[in-house]
Amino acid sequence: MNSPEVRAPQIPVAMVGTFLAVGLALLIAGPNYTKFQVLGPISAYDMMLALAGILSLSRPSSGLFRPWFLGFSAVVLAYIVFSFVARGFGQAVIRQAAMFGYAAIAAVIVSRFAAVDRIDGLAGILKAFALSSVLAQLLFGTFLLLSGASFGEEQYHYLSPASVVLNIIAAAIFLGSTSWAVRIWGALLVFLCLYMSGHSSATLAVLAMVGVIVIAPLPAYLRMSIVIAGIIAIPALVIAMVFSNSKALDVNAMWRFFYWYSVGRQVLLENFGILGFGFGVPYASDATAELLQVTQGYSTTLGQGEESFLSPPHNFYMTLPFHVGLLPSLILVFCVLRSVYRLVFSSPASMLYRYRWLGLSLVGLSVWAGMNVVVELPHAGIFYWLILFSSIVVLYRFRGSVGA
Repeated sequence: MNSPEVRAPQIPVAMVGTFLAVGLALLIAGPNYTKFQVLGPISAYDMMLALAGILSLSRPSSGLFRPWFLGFSAVVLAYIVFSFVARGFGQAVIRQAAMFGYAAIAAVIVSRFAAVDRIDGLAGILKAFALSSVLAQLLFGTFLLLSGASFGEEQYHYLSPASVVLNIIAAAIFLGSTSWAVRIWGALLVFLCLYMSGHSSATLAVLAMVGVIVIAPLPAYLRMSIVIAGIIAIPALVIAMVFSNSKALDVNAMWRFFYWYSVGRQVLLENFGILGFGFGVPYASDATAELLQVTQGYSTTLGQGEESFLSPPHNFYMTLPFHVGLLPSLILVFCVLRSVYRLVFSSPASMLYRYRWLGLSLVGLSVWAGMNVVVELPHAGIFYWLILFSSIVVLYRFRGSVGA
């Protein structure tokens, strides 16, 4: 007698369809989709993403919901509850805390795929979004070119904020290939997309990935030395630029540096880096707004209306400790660095090697999110969380892989 065939666990079609619809809408419609309110402050994007999260609910994946993740989540939740109790349910509290809501839904979606050992299916969807974004941006740019549009510095013609983020992920896919032809021509194609989009500064994200690829063959101790030196050099450079008030960089860069410096001082001096400010508080104090606009003479809307509440410091890794404190933030930063190091520098003999593109994506997205408001906004932040959580699950799945 034949035993009944055991079917492999499946991902609900409705969940996948909803998730695909959300991703395509972000790519094509962008802010027109995320800002389209259907119920009070709740947008069509919020409702669709929440639906995708509800349809994804299942038993938690041990690869993601581990003690460090639960601890970090508990800290974030405590700050959110405190902020609602102390400051009410105003727009500023909701808008600032929303990025962690998107992170929670991303975690649920990744966990659903991981729970049935289908993380490769999610990786395939993310790859499809990324590669489609290259084609979409090229077609959009070509249409604009034929319509007489001009391209150049500060001529923004990107299809959507998500298209820029997905272009960066596409570059990671190309650079993670074993073929040098794919690496070179793919990277050049993405550079063309970013030039056409007007976000030429996003090329820094791609160049950072190229740099990581270059140092990958070096001995481990030398790679680690370069990485540590780079991590130390970035804040040192910002501080040096602020104190020298250098005119070598453009106004936008110096505006960011001074903003980061002011927020960093708040985090380290007012709360000693231990506690964050929670949600519903202005990112820019009156002193910061005066420094940027009066003392330095930069054009800024900080200090006007609720702008100081809704304009983060254009650096996710500054926004994070501002809200939840330095120590919890270091947990997330450690996870990013660990994922990058283990995936990008994995041995070709390791099962992790085919997931190098996830690590490279984290490099590029971290650079981009470290210079712009990306993760904090609904327009594309979900892709950052999906890449990060997928990387963590992959590392757990192949934790015994040889050469990992």
